[in-house]
This record gives sequence, C-alpha cells and structure tokens, in this order.
Amino acid sequence: MDDFTVMISAEGAQSLYEMQKALVESQQRILDANEALKKITEEVSDDLGTYKLRTEEIISMTTKAAERGSTAVNTLSTNLGKVADWIMTKIS
Repeated sequence: MDDFTVMISAEGAQSLYEMQKALVESQQRILDANEALKKITEEVSDDLGTYKLRTEEIISMTTKAAERGSTAVNTLSTNLGKVADWIMTKIS
C-alpha cells in the first residue's frame, strides 16, 4: 500500500458537520414521509378496495427498513462528527 498525505482544514471539518446534519435530516424526512403515507392510507382505506392490504404491507415494510436504516445513519452521523471534532483539534 502506498503512503498518502491527507490535507485537513476547518473547511473540511465544516463539510463533515454539514454532512452529519444532512444525514440526520434526510433520515427524519424519510420517517416523516412514511408516517404521512400511513395516515393518508388510513384515511382513504375504504377507497383502496383490493389494494388496501398490499398498500399496508408496503408501508409496513418501508417502516421497518427505515427504522433499521436509522441505526446505521445514527452511527455514521456520530462518526462523522467525531472525525470533524478530531480535525478541529488538530488544526487549532
């Protein structure tokens, strides 16, 4: 493996903080959108006819996937913050 040099800067750390924030916000938007879809589906359930059960199954699958993804997003977000913090201590 070749040696390499890594340039660190306050701007790079700031980008990591922004990415950290964006990840958390994106995950929350996914969860919120899924809840909105669930609510709308409940409101129009009588009109869905034969599609009601399948729609509810899809929403349930999406909810479970989003919840599993939340753990990974939180871990990644935390690690991004730690790296950004480390960079800030090194350039101070």
